[in-house]
Amino acid sequence: MNDDNRQFENFVRGIKFDDIPAPNHRDRLEQDLLRALAKQAPRQIEIWRMIMKSRITKLAAAAVIIIAVLIGIHHFKGSVNLATPAFAKMIQEMKKMPWMHVVTQIKGVPSHENGEYWYSFDLGIEAIRYDSGKLRFFHYGQQIGYVYDPTAKEVTISRLPESRLLLGAESPWEFLEKTVEILTKNVGAEVTRQVGQYDGMNVEIYQVRVPRGIPKGSLGTEQYRFIADSTSHLLLTWELERYDPNGNFTTIGKVRFDYPDDGPADIYELGAPRSAAVIDDRTKPEVEEILKTYKAYCQNAPSRYIAVAVHYNHIERIGADVIDEVVRVYTDGRLQRFEKYQVFDWLEYVDNWPKYSAQMGNTLDSQLKWWTQGEYSGCILVVLYDGEYNYTVNRDLKTKRWSSQPPEHDPERNYRDFGVSSWGWPQYNLRIGVPGEPPITVLEDDYSKQKKLICLQMLWQGKVHKDWAALPFKKLWYLNPQRDYICQRFEERYVRNAPWQKDKSWLEGVEPDRISAERTRIREVTEFGQTDAGQWYPKRIEAGRNALAIFLDTDPEFPEGIFDSRTLPKADK
Repeated sequence: MNDDNRQFENFVRGIKFDDIPAPNHRDRLEQDLLRALAKQAPRQIEIWRMIMKSRITKLAAAAVIIIAVLIGIHHFKGSVNLATPAFAKMIQEMKKMPWMHVVTQIKGVPSHENGEYWYSFDLGIEAIRYDSGKLRFFHYGQQIGYVYDPTAKEVTISRLPESRLLLGAESPWEFLEKTVEILTKNVGAEVTRQVGQYDGMNVEIYQVRVPRGIPKGSLGTEQYRFIADSTSHLLLTWELERYDPNGNFTTIGKVRFDYPDDGPADIYELGAPRSAAVIDDRTKPEVEEILKTYKAYCQNAPSRYIAVAVHYNHIERIGADVIDEVVRVYTDGRLQRFEKYQVFDWLEYVDNWPKYSAQMGNTLDSQLKWWTQGEYSGCILVVLYDGEYNYTVNRDLKTKRWSSQPPEHDPERNYRDFGVSSWGWPQYNLRIGVPGEPPITVLEDDYSKQKKLICLQMLWQGKVHKDWAALPFKKLWYLNPQRDYICQRFEERYVRNAPWQKDKSWLEGVEPDRISAERTRIREVTEFGQTDAGQWYPKRIEAGRNALAIFLDTDPEFPEGIFDSRTLPKADK
């Protein structure tokens, strides 16, 4: 998830959309909308026009119309002629709106925190006043953020990433457009329009019903209502209802919109007391320079190769390291195909490991042949990216039947999320300026000195939640500057009595069974490889009882059609 998407999630975290994408995304819909609607003869769509007289009217009507029309309509009582000059003028007027004010009231989603939100699209400001009393003021134009903690009575200053608020939108119009992008990923959405009453006003109600899961509705349904004043066409409310497969309520929410001329100018105008202590947690320049170099090597990692990764799992009851999975990755620039192979009957496989191990042999070719062509194992997942679309097909281990998801349009996808880049230069939250995350600092410990590595450290505070207490923890990244800044070692340690915990009495009154257990996770590159071009890459990675052996061919001959979606396994009917 990139920073823009993360900001959007903070805003509508409780309003979760189905993650199954529709094959026709917004780009194609915007180009072919009128032609596609004209083909829907059984539900002939009547063209109607709204007369817009004010800036608010244009904003509200456009919000409702764009959400209804672009979502992929099954039936819609009335539509708008998108080709008219009036509609184009409406869009331009909406882009002039400088601020958006939002109030959320959502129940049934523990991770969501209700509050008031202000957004200045011209200045790049996000200001949030949570119901809990916590305040947040982010100025993306200046890349600086302020968070007020009412419990500690502290204002913390942090550096923000190089991104913009709300998915990079520059106006309420663009924000609504990008919201629709998410809604358009829902398959089988239905939109209806009706008139009614709301808070004593005559309103127009646009209702969107979305089945969740595949088959449709297997995970329940979501229902959205966009309510606009019938007289001014002012968009008043966005309501959410979520039901389980049995029709029972699980979530209910309301989001109210208005569009003021201005908003809070700083964290203190938002409500923070000027007597609050100020803590400057901005990342130091030396850390920023290290991360810049780290990301540069990641971007320069091999980009044309075939990689085979063999996963080993130590099974204590048989005292052996068992191959539990094989992954094959084809990469050519931004084109990428990821294949995962597993055995169909894991328990039978482990119980007879000596037999299967002998069948596989000791060479990569013999092992790969066994996993890809044998009767006991096979491909269970293929993810293909052809430069425009992501395609995913899955295979059930028991029935051995294939199923597919609709392709997802993603022209800006980062192919380095899979393969060599992710193995050698994992992120693991190794980023700066993320809201709510502590700063990254440079640490010199015995391990980094002995191995001549650069160690970066992030220290998290323990926190008591409603039903459990999360221990304080630290993350350590050991980067090897002699080998292209590969992350040679990563540690994650959860410690109950952590010396960096500021509030030493944070667990007072907490029941012992609500406190999470201490644990440690270590991932280490134990063997390196080097390409003919001199680029380093991890050849073996160990993590506890698991290990990953990587075999890399940087001068590959790709099978014909390997990046063609038509060569993917076909879904069984």
